Formats: sequence, C-alpha cells, structure tokens
Amino acid sequence: MKKLIFFAVLAFLFASAYFYTRSSPKNFFPRLSASGISPGKLEKILQQTDESLQKNPADLQALVDRGVVHFHMGPEFYDESHDELSEAWRSGAFDTRIFYYLGILYENLSVFEEAQKQYRRFLNHEPQDLEIRLRLARIEFHMKNWQEAIDQYQKLVLENPKDVTSILNLGLAYQFLYKMESSKKGKDRAGNDKIGKLLNQAILNLESARNLNPELPKGISLALAEVYVSSGIWDKAALAAEFEISKYPGESDKIVYNILAQAYKKLNRKEDLQRITALKKKPKLP
Repeated sequence: MKKLIFFAVLAFLFASAYFYTRSSPKNFFPRLSASGISPGKLEKILQQTDESLQKNPADLQALVDRGVVHFHMGPEFYDESHDELSEAWRSGAFDTRIFYYLGILYENLSVFEEAQKQYRRFLNHEPQDLEIRLRLARIEFHMKNWQEAIDQYQKLVLENPKDVTSILNLGLAYQFLYKMESSKKGKDRAGNDKIGKLLNQAILNLESARNLNPELPKGISLALAEVYVSSGIWDKAALAAEFEISKYPGESDKIVYNILAQAYKKLNRKEDLQRITALKKKPKLP
C-alpha cells in the first residue's frame, strides 16, 4: 500500500512538473519602457510563431506572441495585433499580455472605454503594476470620470508624495469635479460642505505641485487662479494669473485678463485695473 501511495505521489509530481514546464514557457513581453527591439529580432520571432502555428494551430501562446510582435512593429500593424490578441482571448488564452497590449493599443487609438476595460483586467492580476495604474488614472481623466481619477491618483500620490504629475492631475480632477458638482441644481447638487472640500482639495494639490516644481506647465497657474477666484483669495488669484500670462502668453489671454480685472478690482489696485482693461480692449495683431 505504501509503495502504491509513493508511486502515485511521484507520478503526480512528475505530471505537475511537466504541466508547469509545458504551460509556463518564457513569454515575449517587452514593456514600452524597454529599449528598442531590432526589426531582425521581431522578424525572427514572427517566423518562429509561424512554424509553431503550422504544427499546432491551437498554440495560443504563439498567437499571443504574434500579436505582441505586430504591436511592436508599429501602428501600421495594429490591425494584425488586435486581431491576433483578440482571437487568442476568445479562444481561451489566459495571458496578461493580451490586456497590456490591447489596452495600450486602444489608448493610442483614443478608444478610451476599451482601454479602461483592458487595464482593469490586467490590474486584476497585477494590482501593483505602476505603469498600468498610471495609464488607467490617465484614462479615467480623459473620460472625465473625475471621482475614479481622484481615487487612482490619490493612491499613486500616497505611494510617491513627490510625483508632480500625479499631484497636478489629482488637483485638476478635484477642480473639474468641483465645477461639475457646483453647477448642478436642486436635489442633484451636493451639499455646500462637500463642494467646499472639493475646492479646498483642488487648491491644496495644485499648490503642492507648484511647491515641488515652481515652473508649472502651461495652464496650471491659470487653473490655480480660477480656484483662488472661486475661494475669494484675490491676492493669490492675481499672482497666479500674472505668472500664467508672463510665462505663457497667447490663447488664454482673455481668460487671464478677466481674472486679473476681477482681482485688481477686489484688491482696489486701480492703476493695474486701468492697465489690464486697456490691454483687454487692445486689438490683436493679425
């Protein structure tokens, strides 16, 4: 009896080892952050997958490999990549590369709902993957899912309090959610306390980003000026608007001039108000 149990266990271990070896070969999974892959290597892998699929048309790993290779061959091969990865998924392939590459492919094509779906699938299996978490947060922002974007960026900022990009986007998401909620009427409108907290969080995060990097990108000082106006902080609104127009003159001048005019009037800065009023009326050169 003991011998039978011993051989049964041995057979099970052998079968498990064989299954693991057969089902877990090394996958071709170069991240986008990796250095460029030579065309020769891509062609070689493509040839290998051709041979594998000729021998076994049900070789789903080879099919996924083809989808990965075609993705890395550039946008002109996106159709092939999409079809191969999707076919592998429909055929029962359990391979996180499918979600990774389909997500990025859809994002690059601005098909944000599908990208969101693929990124969430990937994170179900790799919940701490930083690249895809950042991509998902960005997708939620693009889709104007402000609360979902806030949730994603909050987690990222907690893990890296000096991540300026995440802090900026968190502040902007709070600002947009504040605008959305404050514009609602009647029963749909959130309470004043909640709306006020959204505004305060927008200010807090945008100021934190500015403190980490005083050379803010275009439009961020304008966003700060707008939230200061909403809070009635006129001196800071004037400073932020002045920075924006001095650093990035152009498309947003009219909005900035309006903010400055409001701020100078509230601060009783009569000379500055006259100057900015004259600039508002001055016609632009063709």
